[in-house]
Amino acid sequence: MSRKPQARPPGPGAASDKGSGLALAALILGMAALIPVLGVALAAAAVGCGIVALARGTAARGMAVAGITLAVFGIVEAPAMILLVRIPARQAERSRCAANLTDIGRGYLLYETAHRVPPPDAETLIAAGTDERLFRCPSARAGRARDYFYRPPPPGADAKTLVACDLRGNHPGGRNVLDRTGSVRWLSDGDFRAELALPRNARFAAALRKAEAARPSK
Repeated sequence: MSRKPQARPPGPGAASDKGSGLALAALILGMAALIPVLGVALAAAAVGCGIVALARGTAARGMAVAGITLAVFGIVEAPAMILLVRIPARQAERSRCAANLTDIGRGYLLYETAHRVPPPDAETLIAAGTDERLFRCPSARAGRARDYFYRPPPPGADAKTLVACDLRGNHPGGRNVLDRTGSVRWLSDGDFRAELALPRNARFAAALRKAEAARPSK
C-alpha cells in the first residue's frame, strides 16, 4: 500500500520571501513619502512595512532600511518642501497684484490728465474705464468686493504720496503700494508702517485705518 507524500514544512526562505515583499513596499512608500502633502501618511506606512520586514529577517534588508530612511526624511523635510512650492506661487501672486495696481495707476493718471484733478474714488476710476477686475488681488482670501484701498491725494501733495495699496491680509509680510506718479513698489510690513508715518501720507493712513477697522480681513 503506497504512502501519500507528506506535505513539506515551509522552508526557511518562506518568511524571508514575505519580508522581501514588505521591504519592497517600504522602499516604494518611502520614495512616495517625499511627495508634499501625501508624504506624512505614506511615510508612516513605509516605516511600518520596513520594521515588520526587518523583524521577519528579510533578505532584502537594504530595501527595508532605505524605505525607512526615505520615510523619515520625508517627514522631516515635508514642511520645507511645501514651503519651497508655496514661495514661488506667492511671488507670482505678488507680481500679478503689482500689475493690477500698475494698471490702476495708469487709469488714475489718464483721469488726472483729462480732468486736471485726481479721481475722487474707485467708483469714478471704474466708470472712467478702469477694469473693475483689477481691484481684485490674486492672493486675497477675504471675500471682499475690492481688495485695494484707494484715496486721492490732497492738492499739492508730494509726488510719492500714496494713493492706493493692498488691504490688510492680501499678502503675508507686506503690501504693494501705488503712489501718485503711478509707480508701484513692494513694502514689508515694517516699511509700510514707516511709510504711513510720513507726514505726506497722514491723510491716507488715517483713512486706511478707518476702512480696515470697518472691514477687517477674515
